Amino acid sequence: MTAASTLDISSDVDTQTWRRHPADLRLTVPFVGCDLYFTVVAGPERRSTARRRQERRRHPVRTLGNAAFVLLALAGC
Repeated sequence: MTAASTLDISSDVDTQTWRRHPADLRLTVPFVGCDLYFTVVAGPERRSTARRRQERRRHPVRTLGNAAFVLLALAGC
């Protein structure tokens, strides 16, 4: 990473207005030889429709990992 790109990222972060979420749950659960962390944050949606579409393409909900997590959670593991 170049000094210029680091400066660009830093200035982008500085201009954003970060706020706390009304609901912010974070916990770690011991699991067969390792610890797993879970984070759930909730609050009013502030992202634009275009940004939500872009993020959904980059981070799809329907993945093998998410399906395995839901099945394990429903099974009570």
